Amino acid sequence: MVDVGRPTNEQPNRFSTGPRSPPRAVNEGRMSTKSPSLRKPLSIASTYIGSTSSPLIQASTMSRSSSRSDSRQGFSPLPFPSQAECTTLPEVVEPLDPFRLQSPKSVRSSDAASTQSYQSPKHQERKPWSIFKSKSPKTTSSITSYAFFTSGRSLMIWNDAGAICYDLENSPEISVRVVEAGDILLAAGGTRKYAVVSRMGSVIILRSYQYTEDRIKRPFHEMELEEVPFKMAISSNDHYLALKFGTYVRILDTLTGALFHHKLPTQNGRCGQNDHLVSFSTDCLSFIACTRYEPEKVISYHCECQTPANFSSVESSAPSGLVSDSGLSSILLSSKSAFLTTFTERGYPTYLSFHSSPSAHILRDQDLRIGSRIHKAALCATGQNLVLLNDRNQLFRIANPFGREQAPIKIGQVKRQTSVKREVEVAMPGKDEVNVFWVEKGKGVLVTVGLGGGKSRPVEIGVDVEQILAAEHGL
Repeated sequence: MVDVGRPTNEQPNRFSTGPRSPPRAVNEGRMSTKSPSLRKPLSIASTYIGSTSSPLIQASTMSRSSSRSDSRQGFSPLPFPSQAECTTLPEVVEPLDPFRLQSPKSVRSSDAASTQSYQSPKHQERKPWSIFKSKSPKTTSSITSYAFFTSGRSLMIWNDAGAICYDLENSPEISVRVVEAGDILLAAGGTRKYAVVSRMGSVIILRSYQYTEDRIKRPFHEMELEEVPFKMAISSNDHYLALKFGTYVRILDTLTGALFHHKLPTQNGRCGQNDHLVSFSTDCLSFIACTRYEPEKVISYHCECQTPANFSSVESSAPSGLVSDSGLSSILLSSKSAFLTTFTERGYPTYLSFHSSPSAHILRDQDLRIGSRIHKAALCATGQNLVLLNDRNQLFRIANPFGREQAPIKIGQVKRQTSVKREVEVAMPGKDEVNVFWVEKGKGVLVTVGLGGGKSRPVEIGVDVEQILAAEHGL
């Protein structure tokens, strides 16, 4: 072993911090006659990666010490490589080609694509164990969204290939209709009218349609949007359409084409993709919009559709960023009372009141039978019955929910695995029946449950939008 700073016959360690003798120029055993000061230095601009004989020379490494002892013994800059070390140049790694990176097609795939890492071609040749193989990012066509119409009698399914609609009134003879082909970002329906938000290049388009008895699709409104809304809803009488953005709500009168702008109260805090809700009341005269801000505050805005000045708001709590956090799941409105649910760890179902003094209180849940992870809640058209489905697939009913509060009653359980995220849609097409829909292993499953506890057999519904569109056009 050689002590640091002791003169020796060996070449000094370039990473040492103590004093050392001047470097000796040696080339294949022959002593150089040139003075070290006259030697031509190696350009710092030439950086080589992958060398085993010479260190990586960078300006960042020459501006800081390499060990703790530098602060005690003084800093000594790294010497340039010797002439012998420069005779054999290391291998230069091929620079990354940015065009090889796969870019997402739409906003739905941006989160999934951002988590994927890129490997150099040298590392891609290696074949690791199968359990460590990185899966390629999902294409946007495989990310399918779905939602019931407000009436609960139809089901909309969409992705970047297009949108389709299932008519559930004549179940089990369910008919499918092609809504629109293209990159569909958002969709919603009332009873006979529906709307889709699509992307055409860099332009965001809202198109509204109406189906007639002869199954002819007739557009009645089209407009360009400055940004993609978070949520969209249509009233059950097809009179109003609501677009929920981050700080405002835009209400469209589908009969006259008039627009009403509602500015929402805001808070200092971030809100995510799943922290927005919008819905109409059972009488279709007012609406409610909810926004959750980090870390736990939810602000609910209530107003009549055509009078933005006459509004009220109330605050409630739903902690964010915890385990199994899928954000807000549903908001139901009847006159001036509302019911809010979330799929979070501690955001329990909450009653909201917008009377003279707005208030909020949590649903009384004995022994936490219902819990805080609610897939969806639904209200019948008359407002007499409310149902909700939790993560354990238990279906509960609350009679006269906005009158004198009554305890929830379990009416059944859907046979499926316990969920770790929100993935089930629930709707009430009538006052005594419930439609439940989810996607499992690439197949849609529809189950109808009666308030008396009876259940229909699961009906399989196709969710491959591309295949249905190809069959419609005879491809």
